[in-house]
Amino acid sequence: MTEELKAYFQEVDPESYDVFPREGWPLLPLHPDTRITMLGWVQVQGKSITDVGFVACRLRPDGCVVAVDPECGEGREVISYFNQCNRSQN
Repeated sequence: MTEELKAYFQEVDPESYDVFPREGWPLLPLHPDTRITMLGWVQVQGKSITDVGFVACRLRPDGCVVAVDPECGEGREVISYFNQCNRSQN
């Protein structure tokens, strides 16, 4: 990396959604919000939807998405994030 790029990256706001080197994330140097995800599911019976929900997930530095326990801190963070997203869109 050139000295010019190093200087530029030192000035970038860490909360920016720009793509730039982020410590611990060599493969996916994206904003922390992009690491929060979910797996949606739908249960059907015949032609009727009987239940819907989602599994809270997180993206890991190795690029794998893993389910997180909704009762743990990471799981509560995912659920809180999606609740905030939904409230802000109304």
